[in-house]
Amino acid sequence: MATPQVQALIKEIQAGNPNMPQGIVEKLTKDYIESGLMLPNPAIATQGSVLVKVMPAGQSPSAFTGYWMSPEQARAIATMTPEQASQVLGLPASQATNIQKNGLDFYAITPKPGITANVFVSSVAETSQGTTSMTGGAQQVIVPNRNQWTTPIAVNPFSLRTTGVK
Repeated sequence: MATPQVQALIKEIQAGNPNMPQGIVEKLTKDYIESGLMLPNPAIATQGSVLVKVMPAGQSPSAFTGYWMSPEQARAIATMTPEQASQVLGLPASQATNIQKNGLDFYAITPKPGITANVFVSSVAETSQGTTSMTGGAQQVIVPNRNQWTTPIAVNPFSLRTTGVK
C-alpha cells in the first residue's frame, strides 16, 4: 500500500469521495489492485478521451463504478461471444450468466470540460467463484474519481455513437 501507484490511487479515490471513511477507501483501493494482474499504472485522460463500460444488456453503470476500458478493448469485446467476453472480463458467475442469456450493452464516459483526469491501467486478473473460473486478461482502466467524468451514455462500441438505450 506504500507504493507510489497505490498512494496515487488512494489520493484520487479520496478526491472523488472526500467524506468516505478511510477504511472504505482502503478496501476500495485493495479491490482495484486485486482486480488486476499487477499494480495499476497511472495514466492521464485528456479532453476528448473516451472510456467504455460493458454491462449486461438492460443494465446501466452505477454512478460510482470505477471499472472501464479503452474503446479499442470495447471493440474487441464486442466481437467476442458472450462466453468469451465473460472470460476475459473476469466476471462473477451471475453477471456471466446474465450476459450469456441477454447479451451486452456498452456505455461511454468522457472527462468533463476543463478536466484532465487521472486513471489507472492494468489487465484483468483471473477470477474464480465456486467451480467457475474466468481467465481475465482484458485491459481495464480504473476511474477512481467519477466526479471528473460525464454521465454514462449508451453507445455502439464500434462508432461510439449514442444508441438510445436507457
